[in-house]
Amino acid sequence: MPQLFFVKGSVSAGYAAVPAVYESGAFAFKNLAGYTFGGKLKIGSPFQRYSFTGSLFYTRVEGTSSYFGVVPAVEGYVAPATGNTVAVFSTNAGFDYAVLYLSPVLFSLSGEIGLNAISTGGNSAIARYGAVLGAGAEVSLSPAVAASLEASYRVTNLFVRESGEGLLGIVQLSLHLFFTFFTLP
Repeated sequence: MPQLFFVKGSVSAGYAAVPAVYESGAFAFKNLAGYTFGGKLKIGSPFQRYSFTGSLFYTRVEGTSSYFGVVPAVEGYVAPATGNTVAVFSTNAGFDYAVLYLSPVLFSLSGEIGLNAISTGGNSAIARYGAVLGAGAEVSLSPAVAASLEASYRVTNLFVRESGEGLLGIVQLSLHLFFTFFTLP
């Protein structure tokens, strides 16, 4: 009997990088790299092309070289420089949209908005609202297990920034292992 409704959960890990930060009307090129791990929850129906998502991620990147550009002083925010780390804890909600299904691979696009706690250079965390756009390919390994490779661009402070605060965007490449733990036939 085909399922009408599903709930999937994943654990994930991957690579994260901050190639540039948009500051003072120009891009300041960074060389920050590190890791990300977390999980994603999908709720949907195989008869619909979309599913609702929620995710939790912890991302940590570290500076490996200096950058070019002028960084304005913003209270509570320190732009990352050589040797500094940026740690971000993200909680997000959004959707996945199935673009193409070539059995057993499902290609999808995703979008999420969320709340991020951003800590730079050992300072206390600041809260910012951001957005995520991504694309992925999910391979079904069994009826209850799937693996997914997802590339995403996460702007951690897109909304409600301080005056002069640069946009902090993180490129992520994550591998998810999904488990279907509820279906409604």
